[in-house]
Amino acid sequence: MHFRGKLRMEFLWEARLGLVRKRLAPVLVLAFVAILPRMGFASAVDWLYVVDVPVAERSARAVASASAQALEIMLLRISGVFRLPPDDQMLNTALASPQSYYNRFEYPEPEVLRIYFEPDSVLRLVNRAGLPLWSANRPQMLGWIVVRRGSGREIVHGEHPLAEAMLEAARGRGMPLRLPLMDLQDQINVNEGAVWGRLSSVLRPATERYGADFIMVGRLTETASGAYDGNFEIWMKREELSLEMEQVTFEEAGEGAVAWVAGELSARYAVRNAKAGQIHLSVTGIDAIKAFSDLLDYLARLDFVTDYGLLAMSAHTVTVGILTRADQEQFLDLLERDGQLKRDQDEPFGARVVWQR
Repeated sequence: MHFRGKLRMEFLWEARLGLVRKRLAPVLVLAFVAILPRMGFASAVDWLYVVDVPVAERSARAVASASAQALEIMLLRISGVFRLPPDDQMLNTALASPQSYYNRFEYPEPEVLRIYFEPDSVLRLVNRAGLPLWSANRPQMLGWIVVRRGSGREIVHGEHPLAEAMLEAARGRGMPLRLPLMDLQDQINVNEGAVWGRLSSVLRPATERYGADFIMVGRLTETASGAYDGNFEIWMKREELSLEMEQVTFEEAGEGAVAWVAGELSARYAVRNAKAGQIHLSVTGIDAIKAFSDLLDYLARLDFVTDYGLLAMSAHTVTVGILTRADQEQFLDLLERDGQLKRDQDEPFGARVVWQR
């Protein structure tokens, strides 16, 4: 099994997180807007903190073992890393006591344990351990994958073994990946040749019905050995990335492609600063209690905001101190990707944020 491309399997680890409460940054210039449809990523991953793991029996010992496995999956999801650092004492202590990080569990199937993790507890652990933090608001992705066997080609969907491998790996990584339905509408608009030829003029319009932010395009060819060679691409708005594979099974191809995509996306969007700093956010247009309440509710939902508090208030303006591990530029980018605001281009160095009711 061979992979060529930017398959990120290892990450550099930052020093342990130390929270600071200092005046470190200038006030930011933003403009909060209510936009429908949203211009950022489609939505937060609502199942990010729910993990399913297999169990052989329903016993306290089985729950303890499975919940530790589930917590490791949870930490990989929220950090975007390929593996956890093996010698981190804080993480090892947490994995030995996983019950501190979830509030309930159930058995949706006889041999499946479903654990519901408590987001605040998990985020505190991630921040204290200095792991990268990949926001729950993640890009939606649609995969157009074609497999060639002999002279025949088929688009991967439904219960195809590659589809099952990719979707299972994507859920483990917290990636909102979908594959096409290949219903009548898809069959009219897209054929195997369009996917094999990577025809963007066909695939991009056909993807619109799924509301995806990015497109994955893959091609696999069966070789004489029964394994597969091929390549995968990610089509983003401003760049395209590629990964080549040789002599892989469907399971290896699915897991490898998803690990590669997760690594590329988390490298771009995860917060990696080990220490938190404070950003002063001045918001104008707050002329009613409801607007102020909406602002605080919005900040409370942002998982890359560690803490916040009111610093000053005057007529129609509030200044909020934001504690975050993101630097100023990344903080702005994350807010814009969240789809709730835009920068005020008229104030490149200023201190004004406009809240739109």
